[in-house]
Amino acid sequence: MSDLSAKRMTLQKSDRIPAKPSLSSREYLFQSLVDNSPECIGVFDREFRYVYANPSLSKAIGIPHSELIGKTHRDLQMPEDFIHLWDRAMEKVFATGQEKSIEFQWNTENGRQFYQSCLVPELASDGSVEFVLGFSCGISDRITNTEFSRWIEQLQNSNRELEQFAYVASHDLQEPLRKVKSFTELLVEEYQGKLDREADKYMAYIVDGVFRMQSLIKDLLAYSRLGRSELTFEPTDIAEVLEQVLENLSVTIKENHAVITHDPLPTISANPQHMVELFQNLISNGIKFRSEATPEIHIEAQLQESKWLIGVRDNGIGIPTKYAERIFSIFQRLHGRSKYPGTGIGLAICQKIVQCHGGNIWVESESGVGSRFYFTLPIPQSW
Repeated sequence: MSDLSAKRMTLQKSDRIPAKPSLSSREYLFQSLVDNSPECIGVFDREFRYVYANPSLSKAIGIPHSELIGKTHRDLQMPEDFIHLWDRAMEKVFATGQEKSIEFQWNTENGRQFYQSCLVPELASDGSVEFVLGFSCGISDRITNTEFSRWIEQLQNSNRELEQFAYVASHDLQEPLRKVKSFTELLVEEYQGKLDREADKYMAYIVDGVFRMQSLIKDLLAYSRLGRSELTFEPTDIAEVLEQVLENLSVTIKENHAVITHDPLPTISANPQHMVELFQNLISNGIKFRSEATPEIHIEAQLQESKWLIGVRDNGIGIPTKYAERIFSIFQRLHGRSKYPGTGIGLAICQKIVQCHGGNIWVESESGVGSRFYFTLPIPQSW
């Protein structure tokens, strides 16, 4: 065999079989892997002092590497609850020679972070634990998602309990209130004008209070019923809904000379009765909170990808921008009852109806200019 052939065979073998790294090369690779690991890695002696800490660990706890080595967590003035948890786990690892996992939270520059640490014993030649290796990884996303799911479940349970309470309370209050109303009417019929002026004024207060309480209970009962049962959805022509609403409000519209106009309106998947309540509340509000001008209300509809955007615009007194969110809360009023009667539940009912249909509702308005209430209603994928 020629020297050239021998060299060629040697090169081919070298290509096929990589050379084994030397011990120093292996140590370098291991050191590089640990130093560049995104996980927090530390080594601790029997006194729980840092023997080693990689850059990720130093960054996570916000203490330079030079200040960690030779120090315990107590020396570094870590939180007492963390020290207690950590030291108990370390004691068990040194005593039993078995791995131990713990979870804890840490306040970092990016906010509260959650970590899981695995403590692994490193044995000496006599079988005793000489060092403990700590590997910590962030689990904030998992913890956050778990907490979020738990909070959602708790909130849903709380909402159901509140709806049940509101329904029972408003339903059960009706009977005693009817008795108060009946006896109040008898009192007025028997004694009005026969006693002094103060007595007549007090009876008027009682009558007014009873009627207001009846209205509150009626609206609260309507509000609580919205979330108590599954809704039945069907193709609903909004033009027909509007026709029904205008018939219901015909007296109010005539008394205020209100002008109601609308764009071509769609047929959507919805609960028809709820749609009547929604539009009736919005339109009656547009008439109630009128300015000196003749009330003008316009309903518009616009198709936006997978949803309908519907607006109810009026030329009334408007709403200050700072109250745009508050008005949808139950029992919230911006005006005195003497000028604008009502219970303050109407817009809360509107919001709940829209949310039950999978949409959102908001208002764009300013004082003296009028209001534009917008809400979205999704289009089912099967349509």
